Amino acid sequence: METIDRSYGGAFGQAGNVSARIRYESPPHFGPHAVHVAAWVGVSDPSGDHWLQTGLAFSADGKKADVYVEATDAHGHYTYRRIAAARPGREHAFAVRRGSDGRWHAYVDGNEVGSVRIPSASSAAAVAEAQPGGAATASYRFAFHGVRLGSGPARPSGMEGARVHAHGQGAFTIGNGPAQAS
Repeated sequence: METIDRSYGGAFGQAGNVSARIRYESPPHFGPHAVHVAAWVGVSDPSGDHWLQTGLAFSADGKKADVYVEATDAHGHYTYRRIAAARPGREHAFAVRRGSDGRWHAYVDGNEVGSVRIPSASSAAAVAEAQPGGAATASYRFAFHGVRLGSGPARPSGMEGARVHAHGQGAFTIGNGPAQAS
């Protein structure tokens, strides 16, 4: 049985509204064992089986460099939708918010791009990840600005195989390469 390794880091908290502006300067570099790299904001239930997230995603085969929304609802139905092509240097505003209708809603640059019902949402995050992890499989760097979890600015925590550098309240870079200014 092969172990799936991940490299990730970001800001994590209890379920509530989450938002961030995210950009990348150059596409991730993939090694021979890489699968994907992504930077996103989202919410999930305690099991991690049901979630809603929106952000930037890249595949190792080069077929995907997307601004996207992704969800798995309470019934286990999975959806992935490309919103636009991801472009180097272009910052996008991503948000996931609880609506008055009991659903969670995803937004890209102020436009609603999806919604899902997650009855027991318990956590929110602003994260960058690579799968499998480690510099041997993929090299990446994302800048996060204006990160908010709930009602306040978020501070990065929970790193595994990623370097996270804080640049003031609600601003940090995440990657597994050398540190750079945001």
